[in-house]
Amino acid sequence: MWLKRELQWILNELKKTKYTHIILDVVFSDGTSLEIVPMITRLYPDVKIMIYSMQPVEIYADVFKQYDIQYYLTKASNEETTVGMLTSF
Repeated sequence: MWLKRELQWILNELKKTKYTHIILDVVFSDGTSLEIVPMITRLYPDVKIMIYSMQPVEIYADVFKQYDIQYYLTKASNEETTVGMLTSF
């Protein structure tokens, strides 16, 4: 599968170090992080992924369930909500 430049760069960086938690913005200049979530979960089956987006969570709810993504933070969240979500993550 051919990935666009920015998404491929992210995957290459993820291969360099083992991660337990990853926060991904949904939208990149050349695609969405949802395109690489399957590859990330194959690379790190136990990784916790948080999606960070301006879009309402309902837009991606089915995809999140499919990939067992249980953390979502909207960019419109206030400081208290953001700190609470990051702490629980």
